[in-house]
Amino acid sequence: MVSLEIMNNKTMGSRAIANATGKHHYNVLIDCRRVFEALEINSLDFSSQYKSLDGRTLEEYLLPHRELMILLTGYSIPLRAKVLDRWKELEEGLQRIPQTYSEALILAGEQAKLAEERAIKIQEDKPYVDFAKQIEDTQQTISMNDYAKATKKFGRTNLMKKLRKIKILMEDNTPYQTYIDRGYFEVREYVYHVLGHPRVGFTTVITGKGQIWLNTRLFIL
Repeated sequence: MVSLEIMNNKTMGSRAIANATGKHHYNVLIDCRRVFEALEINSLDFSSQYKSLDGRTLEEYLLPHRELMILLTGYSIPLRAKVLDRWKELEEGLQRIPQTYSEALILAGEQAKLAEERAIKIQEDKPYVDFAKQIEDTQQTISMNDYAKATKKFGRTNLMKKLRKIKILMEDNTPYQTYIDRGYFEVREYVYHVLGHPRVGFTTVITGKGQIWLNTRLFIL
C-alpha cells in the first residue's frame, strides 16, 4: 500500500518533505510559499489540512512533481537526494525490509540515530513552538496596524498592498471568506458619520492563529 505521503501517486506532502530533509515543517511551508509566489500561482490550489497530535487543524501542501522539482532547486544536493529517494519509495510502495539479522541491526541503528536527531531538533525548536502556540491559542485579536508595527517589516499601507497582491485581502481590505472560515481573521462593523449621517464600515482584525499563519506567509520567523 502506498503511503498517504503521496496522494494519487502524483503529489508529495510538505510534511513528507520535512521528514525526508530533517527541516522543520513550518520552514518547508515557507519554502513552498516562496515557490508559489515566484510562479504567481495560488497556494490554495495545493493546500490541504491535517490533524495534529493535540487535535488542531493545521495546513500542509501537496506538491505535484513539477512544483516539487522547482522547490528542490533551492535545496542542497544531499537534501534533494533524500526527497527524491523518498518520492521513489512512496511512489513504488516499497519499504526497506532487512533480509538478514545484520541488516536489521544496521537499520535499527539508523532509525535510532534519526529519532535522536529529531528529538534534538524538537528541543531546539521548542521555545519558538511554545511561543507560537501561546499566540495561536489566545482569544485576543489585533488590528492590521498593530500587526504591521509588530512585524517591523511592513508599514500598514505596504502590508495591505502585499496581502491584496497575494489574494488574502480583497480590494476593500477585507479578507476572502476562506481565511475567515479558517479562523485567521475577523471582520467587525463600526459606525462613522459623514455630514452628520451615520455610515457602517468594516475593519479587519487578525486572530492569534492568523498571526502565526501570516508570519509564515510573509517569511517572518
